[in-house]
Amino acid sequence: MNLFPNTKLYFVTRPKHIAAAIEVNNKIYVLDQRLPIQKITTWVKIQLYRCDSLEKYAIYKIIRKENGFDLQKEKIEKYIDKNLLNEEYTKPNWDNIVEEIYTAIDDKKPNFEFKLKNCAIWYDINDAIIKESLYRCIKNILRKEFCGNYSKIKNIELKQKGNDIVVHLQFEWG
Repeated sequence: MNLFPNTKLYFVTRPKHIAAAIEVNNKIYVLDQRLPIQKITTWVKIQLYRCDSLEKYAIYKIIRKENGFDLQKEKIEKYIDKNLLNEEYTKPNWDNIVEEIYTAIDDKKPNFEFKLKNCAIWYDINDAIIKESLYRCIKNILRKEFCGNYSKIKNIELKQKGNDIVVHLQFEWG
């Protein structure tokens, strides 16, 4: 906060959980325990699956004062995206995706694509912060799963197709 004193910082909470958030270009992004970074509206909706009562949520804006900081509680309801209320969040099945990538590697295919079903509803890849975060998330998963074989992945591209995010992998065989 000393480097960027005008930056707006937040804490978002639900029972037994807290995450940090930052406002960039009038959008609030939540930095939770793992990537990808999410817009506040997405974070709230996904968290509602874990705890169905909004009363158990809170968002606190950090207010800078001369002698320290103060927390200002804000209404969580203003961060609910009505368009997301009827959407069901499902996590990608990384076990199946990894198995399919192993098959592509074994077959020495030059390219492989997989879909992250309905992820474009939750992660706007036209937003540079979200796209870079999702890219790093996928890269970290692939690096963890494929260890030495990860070096065979030459390029990773993300594209939106309807409500899906298509991940295109390009392999390099030496």
